[in-house]
Amino acid sequence: MDASVLRKIIGDDEASVREFLALFRQTAQRQRAEMHAACARGEGHQSAAVAHKLKSSARSIGAQALAEFCVEIESAVTAGNLALLREHLVAFDVEWQREKLAIDAYLGDGDGG
Repeated sequence: MDASVLRKIIGDDEASVREFLALFRQTAQRQRAEMHAACARGEGHQSAAVAHKLKSSARSIGAQALAEFCVEIESAVTAGNLALLREHLVAFDVEWQREKLAIDAYLGDGDGG
């Protein structure tokens, strides 16, 4: 997470930055669960659709590594490889935890679920 990337998009108002990051944290956590549930059902296309949406949001807050894992998830689905999708979801989870901790630290809380 790099708040300066977000500031270039929405401006320097700290309240807006904090609100956006809190919303991102909440939404990304839900999308993470959606990707895992879709994968468990064998619906790789749904995992890819969610990853595609999350990729743009991640880039907007400077979470480039997280966005790249979204690209990998999409690529695994395009290749029709559910085993690879599962591997990428595990790697995504590790990066998500890192990004979530950075957001928690920036916001000064751990209320993101």
